Amino acid sequence: MRSLLILIFCLGMTTVHAQKMSWRKHAKLAKKQFEENNFQDAAMNFEAAWQKKPKKTEYLYHAAECYSKVKDYRKAAECYEPIKEENKDLMLPGLKHCRMLKLDGEYDEASRAFVYFINSYEGTDKGVVEKIVQDEIRGCELAMSMLEKESSNITFNHLSSNVNSKAADFAPIPFSDDVLYYTSNMVGETKMYLSQRNGEVWSRSRVPKKFPEIFAPHYGNGAFSPDNKSFFYNQCDQIDASGRMVYGCEIFITQRDEKGWGAPQKLNKGINKTGATATQPFVVHQNNQEILYFVSDRSGGQGGMDIWFTSRDLASEKLSFERPRNCGKVINSMADEMTPYFDLLENTMYFSSNGKVNIGGFDIFMSKNIGDNEWARSKNIGLPFNSNADDYYYRKYSASGGYVVSNRKFGLEKTTYGHDDIFSFSIPTERMMASGKVMDKKTNQTMKDVWVAIYEVSSTGTVRLLENKASPNGTYEFGLLQGKNYRVEAHRDGYEPDGWEFNTMENSQLTFEKDITIGEVNLAENTPSTPVATMTEVEPTAGNTNASGTFNNPQPTVNIESETFGSDSGSTTINNPVPNSNINTPTSPTPTIMIGEAGVVYKIQLMAVRNYNSNEPRLRVPKNYGTLETEYLGGKNLTRVLLSNFSTKAEAERVLDTMNSESRDFQSAVIVRYENGVRIDPWAK
Repeated sequence: MRSLLILIFCLGMTTVHAQKMSWRKHAKLAKKQFEENNFQDAAMNFEAAWQKKPKKTEYLYHAAECYSKVKDYRKAAECYEPIKEENKDLMLPGLKHCRMLKLDGEYDEASRAFVYFINSYEGTDKGVVEKIVQDEIRGCELAMSMLEKESSNITFNHLSSNVNSKAADFAPIPFSDDVLYYTSNMVGETKMYLSQRNGEVWSRSRVPKKFPEIFAPHYGNGAFSPDNKSFFYNQCDQIDASGRMVYGCEIFITQRDEKGWGAPQKLNKGINKTGATATQPFVVHQNNQEILYFVSDRSGGQGGMDIWFTSRDLASEKLSFERPRNCGKVINSMADEMTPYFDLLENTMYFSSNGKVNIGGFDIFMSKNIGDNEWARSKNIGLPFNSNADDYYYRKYSASGGYVVSNRKFGLEKTTYGHDDIFSFSIPTERMMASGKVMDKKTNQTMKDVWVAIYEVSSTGTVRLLENKASPNGTYEFGLLQGKNYRVEAHRDGYEPDGWEFNTMENSQLTFEKDITIGEVNLAENTPSTPVATMTEVEPTAGNTNASGTFNNPQPTVNIESETFGSDSGSTTINNPVPNSNINTPTSPTPTIMIGEAGVVYKIQLMAVRNYNSNEPRLRVPKNYGTLETEYLGGKNLTRVLLSNFSTKAEAERVLDTMNSESRDFQSAVIVRYENGVRIDPWAK
């Protein structure tokens, strides 16, 4: 009771003090607070200055702008309303008034306000503004139509206060169904956090133990590569009023080897362009390429923040990303596009935009990829994923669920628009699904802390990894598409991987259920196998000056202290996905090293492939000129195919020239130098 009286007394004193302040003091204080990014207090003081000096309408405009920054849409609308006609002297307060009504969910009132505004607007840019207003009106109409027809049985949940804070919580990275990394500025500085779910309860979030040391004031916005060997993320000098990492950001990568996560490396200047921001990375592996999508305000885009992409050859041992390309007008608009997420299974990009027909501020859209940077017309994914507020960071963790970030109001759990929170969603499971458990062959019990991967197998036998998930409880679930061949495989360190194949061709069933049983490796008999895939050629790489001269096929392991950066699930080690050798996968022979001058030999690297088949027809010519060898790259799921051995580089060059005169299959082959069994970069000598 005493504390309550003290609080009331302090509030009363504050009110009395405010009443005694002149409009000049309010204005001076507001400007200082604005410069300190204290937009909430700045808004109140700008508004107080205007109330004492009504002719100073610029103060009311500044108040509205500040309320808008802290996403108090109703107060912003109230402040814009008295000055909505002053579009000549101020920066379109009439249009902003309409938008605040829309963001507050007042669609009918907003629609009428937009019509009134554009009919009375006389600016020289009326043509451009009219197009914007037409889209806003369509957005209001779309929202009202959606609300009338809403019958979705998709379940939305606000993650508990153990995850969400009163600050901005965003950029979810679902590592598994029950493990979530995300970014938050709950302590003022933005950084990554981790939470785990036990049933319906999320653990109290904490900073991951094993994340590399970061020196920037803000970091996060991360994405694991599909093979979980690389982590792309942002380091930023500043954040916006909402806490989002969109300004002064650069993209970094940290990579893992047998010693753990390496020091962060900044990506090249083509990605981190001087004078522009590069943020919100998302990465996929497709057609032997690592494709990095990201958001930037660099020149050459469609306007505002755009989605860009770059790629590099997966066979390359260097971070040699190509010059970024803009995703084009179908994806990007003259406003802002953000938070790209590419679903390989659906071959679809999900992203957020405030420059299309929206029912709120940022809405989530989807667009299918139909060719090399060609996209089908984007589609608003509607309720309940989108709301009258801002919605972004659409991420799936399975076919039946995922996450969205939003500042929407949500029952008693979230009563203001003031900050972004993470929401989970569940989709009804009438979709085509594959599911089951992973069993221990010896005990016939469900295993814990395993990995389960799903691959799409083409008609020619090419294998493409779609998703690889950690399963702490030993169960798995994947969404499927009609007309596909699939392989699902379980693996864990010290166990022989195994799985099953099936297809959805002309199949009306919705569920494919099978338990996978794996047994411990017999070390006396086991020979590591190369990854499955067809002999899809990958550009030969320049090599690695630190590479070992051994030619066995070690499978890399991952410490699942909740994937990599540490969790509460223990320290069991499990394998990254390497498709089982049961699908016609020969082992790699250990070659006999012929020593030339002072332990030096030369070899011709013919190609790097996903699966080595010594009977491949195009290898008939090389076999006439030397001995074929393979060298497995454990971290990349690739096998180098080499022709050996030559005592001099000139001899290797003569053989390569002769082979190229007989066959055009190896025009991109390179000559590689080995010293005492250690590979040397072919361009280093």
